[in-house]
Order: sequence, then C-alpha cells, then structure tokens
Amino acid sequence: INNIPRADSYLEEGYYEELLIKILKYIEEFYNSASLKELSLKLKQPNYKISKFLKDVIGKTFQELILEKRLEKAKDFLKNTDYSIAEVIREVGCENTTHFYKIFKEKFQMSPKEFRDSL
Repeated sequence: INNIPRADSYLEEGYYEELLIKILKYIEEFYNSASLKELSLKLKQPNYKISKFLKDVIGKTFQELILEKRLEKAKDFLKNTDYSIAEVIREVGCENTTHFYKIFKEKFQMSPKEFRDSL
C-alpha cells in the first residue's frame, strides 16, 4: 500500500502540465508583444512563480523563451517574405535594432542580411 502514489500528486502533475501548455501557447501566439506581467495576470499566478517554474522545468527564463521564439520567427520572415530587415525586426516585436542584430548573429553566426543572402 505504500507504493501507491497519492491522488494529489496526479492533480499536481496535471496542473503543472496544463500550466506549461498555457505558457507555451501564450508565447507562440503573442511572441511579438508578450510580457511576463500580462501572462501572470492571465494565469492568476505571480510572475516570480512563472519564472521559477519555467527555469525549473525547461531550464530557460520567460525572456529567453520569448527571445528564442522571436529569432525563429525572424528567420521565417527572412526566408519566406520580402519584408525589409527593419520590417522583420518590428514584426517580431524587437524595439532595439542594434540589439536584435547582435543576438541574431550570436545565435546563428551570421547577420540577418547574411542569412537572407545565403538562401
């Protein structure tokens, strides 16, 4: 009888699984305008709790996940549209062009222009 898991552990697992799905869906849908404050209001959870949860479960912060999604979307736009690089940067929700170029180059070892030219 000691080997039978407690019922509340199933509830907890289901709750955290559902919470993770909600967070990832939010990031997928609102990557260009997402904020931890807005997400915490939607989920009725304190933002520090969401941050800790993501770091514990995925190993990344909310900001790191948003940045990753924005960079992937930027690659998609560069590959599949004729948008200028400035338009792509705006479309993915980045406000600082210089910072965007820096992180894009760090992640993909080439600038957005070099990426587009390599296609």
